[in-house]
Amino acid sequence: MKDRILFHTPQPLEDLDSGSSVRPAKMIEAFEQLNYTVETIIGNAEERRDKIRDLRQNESEYRFCYSEPTTWPLNPLVDYQLYWYLWKKDIPTGIFYRDIYWQFPKLFDHSGLKYWELQARYRLDLSVISRIGDCIYVPSSSFGEQLSLKSSTTPLPPGGIDRTETNKSTSQLRRVIYVGGVSKKYGTELLSKSLETAAENQNITLILICREAEFQSLPKTVRDRFDSDWAEIHHVHGEELHSLYQFADAGIIPIQPTTYNNISMPVKLFEYLSYGLPVITTNVDEVASFVQSSDCGIVCKANYEHLAQALTELSTDEKLYQRKKENAIQTLKQNRWIDRADQVASDLIDGGSPNDNF
Repeated sequence: MKDRILFHTPQPLEDLDSGSSVRPAKMIEAFEQLNYTVETIIGNAEERRDKIRDLRQNESEYRFCYSEPTTWPLNPLVDYQLYWYLWKKDIPTGIFYRDIYWQFPKLFDHSGLKYWELQARYRLDLSVISRIGDCIYVPSSSFGEQLSLKSSTTPLPPGGIDRTETNKSTSQLRRVIYVGGVSKKYGTELLSKSLETAAENQNITLILICREAEFQSLPKTVRDRFDSDWAEIHHVHGEELHSLYQFADAGIIPIQPTTYNNISMPVKLFEYLSYGLPVITTNVDEVASFVQSSDCGIVCKANYEHLAQALTELSTDEKLYQRKKENAIQTLKQNRWIDRADQVASDLIDGGSPNDNF
């Protein structure tokens, strides 16, 4: 009989276009691959309340609970009830704390009474999480330091899925892919200038995948720059996105170093690695440290000259490109979603997962 675990996230998991939805969905799949029966407490507040009521009535046994709150404060009348039940029943509990936008006034899009209300709710959440969580997970070590909890935190960055055998890339960089948001915050102007510069002397194409509305909201000068032979613009997801990834040779992360970006670990980094793609990234601390330590890409300063130079290096040095690609494949094999789920299982119960053959 399979061991049963609880999985809690206060959101529906129908839209997987954003990292906030992708992560819990992938963790559920990973726990199932580890041979657990996963009972979920997800959905809107009413749906979660019903499931918590059923949980209390059934009195089933669970090896542990893994919880992923969203970027919004928890519902104290619903989610706190679950946490206190877990604590009362002595069910080992791991809680992943994903975001601290609220600690950065320039990034936090609220003001007045709403601002202070949310600040109080976020701080109350942290107080409850610190008491309930046997393991408190965060995206990176520096994120945990910024959080400044009395309890210790454990890094649990995103993971990937091994799709390396599906990639049809060449022996050198010809097509670089970017998937995600487009705006000043995401370094889109830097991306456009660096590709424009690199493409002057190299046969390089950018595959840009983003939401159409976001692309249309870019400044006209940036949109016009992308209207070039070196750029392909796509507004796709799912299987169409998978097809574009198959023909990419590298992934790119062009964001500017800021206090917040320096502590972040974006899902797209591990999505690139899922296809065995070397990663070209600006020098944002956590991402840069990961790429450098695994030698799976190139780190450069966050200006278009250095980013263009990095693109040129990978497009002209075939041996360098092959080394980075081989390391990207090996790095992915140690950083899959199933590895993250197995870490949680090992942390929360003695002896790790019930099935080590994966």
